[in-house]
Amino acid sequence: MSDTSEMRPPRARSKPFEIYVATSAVAFLASYVATYVYSFYLQKMTFDSQFHPGADFPGSLVDPAVHDPNKYNVGVHFFGDFWTTLLRSMEPSPYLVRPGVGGSSYPPFAQFIYEPLTWIPYPFALTIFLVGTTTLIVIPFWRALSAYEPQVRAIFIVIGVLLTYPVLFSLDRGNNIGLTVGFLLFGVLNLYEDRPQRAAIYFAIAAALKIYPVFFLLIFVSRRQWKAFGNAILTGLCITVIPLMTYSGGFINNLKALYDNSGYFRESGGQIALNHSLHAWLLAFRSSGTCCDHPLIDLAINNYKFISLFGIIFLSLALISKNWQTLKPLIFATTLNVLFVPITYGYTHAVWLVVILGLLLIENVEQSDYLTAFLIGVLLASKGIPAGPPATGLFNYLNVPLELAIIFVPCIGWLLNFLKNQSKPTF
Repeated sequence: MSDTSEMRPPRARSKPFEIYVATSAVAFLASYVATYVYSFYLQKMTFDSQFHPGADFPGSLVDPAVHDPNKYNVGVHFFGDFWTTLLRSMEPSPYLVRPGVGGSSYPPFAQFIYEPLTWIPYPFALTIFLVGTTTLIVIPFWRALSAYEPQVRAIFIVIGVLLTYPVLFSLDRGNNIGLTVGFLLFGVLNLYEDRPQRAAIYFAIAAALKIYPVFFLLIFVSRRQWKAFGNAILTGLCITVIPLMTYSGGFINNLKALYDNSGYFRESGGQIALNHSLHAWLLAFRSSGTCCDHPLIDLAINNYKFISLFGIIFLSLALISKNWQTLKPLIFATTLNVLFVPITYGYTHAVWLVVILGLLLIENVEQSDYLTAFLIGVLLASKGIPAGPPATGLFNYLNVPLELAIIFVPCIGWLLNFLKNQSKPTF
């Protein structure tokens, strides 16, 4: 089917998606009831610990002497990531900045799209950003849920999308992961509607916003859609290079400054607090006491760069090895966005919504998809309750095993089919 074809609605209602929504609802209630009980009765924490309130207060990234923080709050909340990104967009270069103004680690296109928002008062700019982000996420799900009544669509979207921990976290922070996920969702929607050229543009924009979504471009290699793959590369390069050339200081100096500014996210894998990555998972177990102080854990931590590189190569090769027709490429690409990154904050897991959207769009539902839906529902629930030593939360111990289980779920489906002699093994 060509890129000009009309949208194909799902052939039927999606049982896996319904399982996901039910799981998400229960997990949402359970996690926040547990947080409230733990906070109120044991006086150990507050709901703020589920998110990242520290960066909301002025002085951490931007010197109040340079920018008046009172101009950039709404009530008592600063929506820190949006605030600092907007301030950097006001500079002649967001990377080569004045003393006291932390240089940006965002890709050039991510900074560039904030510039029009600097022309209007901060509350209006913030409103446009939050409403636009939410709309970008909701529309693909609204379209994909066309087999359901409007009121059911709305309920499913509120419970299964808007009330998930990563989406709440991204809106609380004003982080551009919401925009990134929105473009990824539009890409997935067009991919399953057999519009690879449009999907390529959306994936390229997402990669230009957060870099790691570049792994989604490998889906075109898997499908042998070389024209779409080439268009995605060309689009991504153009919208990255052109803004970089407009900043003061020169192309090379800005590029070097961007690399230097992003060092925290490349080298700070030793951070456990609020970190959901594989590295933080290993560190959490090592810090939890002698029962988990095993030489193999130390070996894995000391050789983490090699392990992560091996994992990236392995999943990338698995992704491009054949023309997958189900959720596998989305699962592989999503895992590459969250698992091996040294610093993976909770909002990053919003990328898993692309797999949930895939559950709505696939035509041949497999048994393993039911388990995938359940696992992602648990994964996207808030799990910030302290567990183990200081700075570790329940998510430090649970999220990585959940993600690994999601990767291997297709193996379970294959085994069930093999035992029933329904199909020949495919991998």
